[in-house]
Amino acid sequence: MLTIIRGSLPELRKEMDHYKKQQQDNVRFVKKEYKGNSVLSKKVAEAEKLVEKYSFTKCTPVRIDHIVINYKLYTAFIKKLKRAHYTEKLVDWKLVISYKDGPATGKLELFDISTAYTKLQHIPTAVFEEVSR
Repeated sequence: MLTIIRGSLPELRKEMDHYKKQQQDNVRFVKKEYKGNSVLSKKVAEAEKLVEKYSFTKCTPVRIDHIVINYKLYTAFIKKLKRAHYTEKLVDWKLVISYKDGPATGKLELFDISTAYTKLQHIPTAVFEEVSR
């Protein structure tokens, strides 16, 4: 289980909201600038992807060792593994969560997303914490 040891999610949320607002302004500008132009759909789609990227409710970047993962996805997956036995380990540039729940086995790989969030200064840092069950 991951525990945040440095930084805070509210600080990160403020910073992400700031960048999200900038991207929303950019979408408005692109729509206005390319009004009636066939290039509009491509430019607007690119700008809207950037708005989603900074949506705190969809992605919450958290640093673990040398990588950054989507903490929102991580916590949602761990909640589903209530009774299952699982292990977490860093392999190269990804976090691998392997689980076994009776006959069902599987793994989730959370890849490094640090290149997508180079602008963010307040990404919290987390460490693995042993959970006894």
